[in-house]
Amino acid sequence: MVSPSFVLLLVIVVIPIVQSFVTSLSNGEGGYDLSRYQFLFADKGMRSNILFYP
Repeated sequence: MVSPSFVLLLVIVVIPIVQSFVTSLSNGEGGYDLSRYQFLFADKGMRSNILFYP
């Protein structure tokens, strides 16, 4: 009786999270890199939001 709940959790939660992460790593040329995260870590305002210090 536990396995149907694990399958449901996998389908509804885990698979979309993994797909989102893989999609965020893909670039326009068909490869994978961190170019989409460059602004996130390079901008001072975005870094302060992540690290939560003024």
